[in-house]
Amino acid sequence: MAIPIIDMTTSVLGYRAGEAWYYQPATTNLPVPTTWTWSGLPSGVTANATTGVIHGPATDPGVYLTRLVATNADGSSTPAIIPIGIFERSWLDAGAVPVNIDMRTGRVYPHALSSWKAGDPVIFCKSGDHLIADIGFTMDGGASLIPIGPSVITVGLKEFDSEGLLAVSDGAFETLGEWDQTRYRVLCKMEASLIEASLSNYDNDAGTAFSALCEIQWQQPLSFGGQVRELMRSSQTFALQLAREIIVP
Repeated sequence: MAIPIIDMTTSVLGYRAGEAWYYQPATTNLPVPTTWTWSGLPSGVTANATTGVIHGPATDPGVYLTRLVATNADGSSTPAIIPIGIFERSWLDAGAVPVNIDMRTGRVYPHALSSWKAGDPVIFCKSGDHLIADIGFTMDGGASLIPIGPSVITVGLKEFDSEGLLAVSDGAFETLGEWDQTRYRVLCKMEASLIEASLSNYDNDAGTAFSALCEIQWQQPLSFGGQVRELMRSSQTFALQLAREIIVP
């Protein structure tokens, strides 16, 4: 019998503010701890005193020197100082356009926008914009979100009468929130040269805009037949209204 010795081999963590994550500490000897005590955790991170698990998302970036003590029937461990690094988000919340995807129907609609009706554009942007789509997945009409654990999320759009893509994201995304608040953030650049060529087909400058077809595609690991496979899914196409850029950086 002996007091716990905390395993420090996986002690340094690094995550983004708003990113969902968890960390399970461990000891290198028996008996296992019956309680764990954390202090100095980042805001938004909670701890389970029985298992020792901590989970985010953290709200504020910074480097936190947390203190962890494990206790069993023989006593408490030497305190372990565990640094946790929380990085800035790469994209600001205020610039994102929140949309939801219904996993049953594939329908895409604006998140929490009561004035929207079927057939209206889901998103509006201009050529040259950097569109940040803040995507949530749901199966109950948006009452709660599903953390699907994707490996790739791609946003693409094209003109109605053309086969060529006007814009497509690179598949990268960020995860924000956790459990039924999980959303995925995707950056798609509206390349001005391609979009302006499509807009040149329209005569009027004032109010010149057209509805492009937009689609969201994702891949997620799926256990099937004793193997982990990549499941590919796509949303329904939906309208994204594009306008001419007049302020050129």
